[in-house]
Amino acid sequence: MVKMTFEVFEVLADIRKFAFDYVIFQLQPNEEILIAEKFLRGQTQAAGQCDGTPANFHAVKEFIRANPDEGVIAVFHLKGRTVALNWSPDSFCLADQLDHLSAFHKLSIKLPTAKRIDLHYLEDVDYKTLSQFVE
Repeated sequence: MVKMTFEVFEVLADIRKFAFDYVIFQLQPNEEILIAEKFLRGQTQAAGQCDGTPANFHAVKEFIRANPDEGVIAVFHLKGRTVALNWSPDSFCLADQLDHLSAFHKLSIKLPTAKRIDLHYLEDVDYKTLSQFVE
């Protein structure tokens, strides 16, 4: 059974408020969802554009590319909408994919208006591709 800490609930409540915020979650072997990386309003990281893409998307993309064999769930804003992105690589075994999908579903319930996107191939983690899903 997937478990979420109080900190995860707090971050999910705050993420919907600010355009350049993002949070990256990882599912641990004990089925606990932990925060791997986050940027919330008030932190000093520069917001804006990175390589022609929003800074929050750029951070999520770089995290996934640095850890391509680890599944992550990222929540961020893209084109004015909250996006919940489930990255579970195609190399995951079926049991891992199902566990990850269960965690994604549990997090998504806390973000009822978020656009849910499920990706399995690294080349799909692209600004143009994700923008098409959001429009």
